[in-house]
Amino acid sequence: LVTDLVPSGLTPVGVRDGWIDPDTGEEVRGITYPMEQVGQRVAFCAEQAVDGVDGGHLRYVARVVTAGTYTWEPAVVESRTDPDRATLTPTTAIVID
Repeated sequence: LVTDLVPSGLTPVGVRDGWIDPDTGEEVRGITYPMEQVGQRVAFCAEQAVDGVDGGHLRYVARVVTAGTYTWEPAVVESRTDPDRATLTPTTAIVID
């Protein structure tokens, strides 16, 4: 389970079924979209790739609500089989003009 909290200056705009590359017009494969979006919380159910591909891409869309400087809190990654393990992405500062 991967949980991301969207900064206050942004709001998630809904779960997408796919992502179209604007240059080719084709659907981008290998991306996991949110299973749930509630308020500022976006949750993904991600699993380790079985096709030998390293890493994965989690993607959602958000729109600007208020300009400013915000802290993007760490995403939390939790194992569904071992609740004692978790990892965090780094905290990031973002500027929305």
